[in-house]
Amino acid sequence: MKTFFCRAWLALVCCGSAAAVDLPAPTVPAQREAVSVAPLALTVKFAVDRLKTTILPGDELGHVSSGMFCSGRQPIRATEEVVKNTGAFETSIATQQLKKLGYPMASVGTASAYSSDVAAAPDFRLGGIIREVKFETCRTGDESEGWFYIKIDWALYAEREQKVVFQLTTEGLATSPKKIADLSRRAILSSVDNFLGAPGFLAAVKPDAAALLAAGAASAPAAAAPATKPGEAKPPNVAVLDPIKVHGENLSVKLGVDPVKIGLLQGDELGNASYGGFCINAQPLSVGENFLKNYGNFVASVVQQSLKKNGYPLANQSKTSAFDTEQAAAADFRVGGVLRELRMEVCHGTNASEGWIYAKIDWALYSEKAKRVVFQRTTEGLMFSKDKIPDLGNRALTVAVENFLAAPEVLAALKAPAAATAVAQAAAPSAAAASAAGTAASAPASTAVAGAGATASLQLAGGTAAPGGAQKNQARLRAAVVTLETARGSGSGFYIDRAGYLLTNFHVVSGSKFVKVKLLNGDKLVAEVLKVSERDDIALLKSVPVDFDPLAVRPDALEVGDEVFAIGTPLGVLTSTMTRGVLSADRVSQGVHELQSDAAVTFGSSGGPLLDGEGRVIGITKSGLRGEKGFNFFIPVLDALKALDIGIGKR
Repeated sequence: MKTFFCRAWLALVCCGSAAAVDLPAPTVPAQREAVSVAPLALTVKFAVDRLKTTILPGDELGHVSSGMFCSGRQPIRATEEVVKNTGAFETSIATQQLKKLGYPMASVGTASAYSSDVAAAPDFRLGGIIREVKFETCRTGDESEGWFYIKIDWALYAEREQKVVFQLTTEGLATSPKKIADLSRRAILSSVDNFLGAPGFLAAVKPDAAALLAAGAASAPAAAAPATKPGEAKPPNVAVLDPIKVHGENLSVKLGVDPVKIGLLQGDELGNASYGGFCINAQPLSVGENFLKNYGNFVASVVQQSLKKNGYPLANQSKTSAFDTEQAAAADFRVGGVLRELRMEVCHGTNASEGWIYAKIDWALYSEKAKRVVFQRTTEGLMFSKDKIPDLGNRALTVAVENFLAAPEVLAALKAPAAATAVAQAAAPSAAAASAAGTAASAPASTAVAGAGATASLQLAGGTAAPGGAQKNQARLRAAVVTLETARGSGSGFYIDRAGYLLTNFHVVSGSKFVKVKLLNGDKLVAEVLKVSERDDIALLKSVPVDFDPLAVRPDALEVGDEVFAIGTPLGVLTSTMTRGVLSADRVSQGVHELQSDAAVTFGSSGGPLLDGEGRVIGITKSGLRGEKGFNFFIPVLDALKALDIGIGKR
């Protein structure tokens, strides 16, 4: 019996050990080592776009066995869920490796909740296509032994040139004879380093980079910061202030809450989490795709409940009956923020956690009437508990919110909107406006008739309406309307000055520093994003001067029922399509001023002009009501010019 047991155990060990390496690891080229570029003090910024994949559901990926004896070897095929999620993990690793090696990373920069920092947009983007994934591993819990292989087509895209400036296919391989926690990560990192370490990569970023590094600058990879072991990190000290409660103040204004922006990068470390009654199996936490997508809305919900608890009237609270069709009152002020830091050391149980969570948020109070931020402040929030509670994260965020509401300037702005300028010094100027300061106008304007008038920071000469109206001059008008392409999609825009100034929607160019401009005649230019108003969904770009007539801007409002024309690039391919309709409405709804028309537009038309019968711009295409015909909405052009602080001369 003993002999049989020994033979059986020996067979299990031998077969199990062989199962983890039944398929030999692929042979890959010599692996490159990426070097630190910190000595170069690069001024350009980088971002990593989500990697794509050619892997299909059902494709064979490899084999997995399990346990100490590596038994139960099973083939693994790609599922729809695997294909859907492939790319996020790889993107996170590439982002963190760039950051570690000293490449300046693009993020929200110095933007506030209601402004965008144009200078924080990337100058270069990394992207890739995952062509192949193979592995032969043996797993125990979260650890694996064996090998993992990945093949990726990488590309480096330059925003200024609006083209791919370097591309290379690299392979990554990681092997381990013992179980480790990051086998797949090491393989992906190998592929990333093979790309970043290629001579052509650095040459595309900075032509003399190799020579500068070889001249004596320390080019060894940057040392990784030591990871904090679970339980070692201590919470910071945070003052807890009493929020100003406004029950009985009879405030006549209402507040809205916007999703909080996330000022973190994919893969940034957040802390550690362990599990169960004994707080075991601790795992590092990091920023992922879902966090970036959803956490801002979660913070907004906490803000809303805190405002409600402290008596602040909310815009979505209506006093109407169940059968009253009146819409809830629009917000007079809005609260938003930028999450700058989030750290934690937690132990999760069933729907409850113990430990601590810390948050740091830049808050801003925005006045709808003044169309500007009237107060902003950075606060911290911390919640610590030795017992498992169900709302640890909510409580930490609530402290940060209530520390903001403790500032007397908040209530002062709400009680005296007209006097809100008295606290204007607490609000930093828009980073976007600052980045465009000093931009020269194309020509002095004799009389400002649009936008912010003669006191605007940027004065443009503008265009002139041609005799004969829009229909007679449709060729000339269509020539001034262009297709805009970014790494993320396309839209429309239009020139308002021969010096190269053009307008479009903010959402068309969001996250871009430069944009490709396709003219009606097929020529291609590159335009720089100069000014944006995220809140008003408007952006000003500038290319080289153009030799055709820009569009004229109508200096006053158009009557409802009058004829209008919309020009844009529907579906992103039907260049400079012109449609006809009437101005259906000119209204303010929920605090938003918009024009409505049945002139047909679709996606791709965003940012194009809405013209009056004489061919003058009255609006900028914003959106259409999905699934409905004839309900299309436009930003009044005079509002757009005012938001960007642009004046246009009368010619």
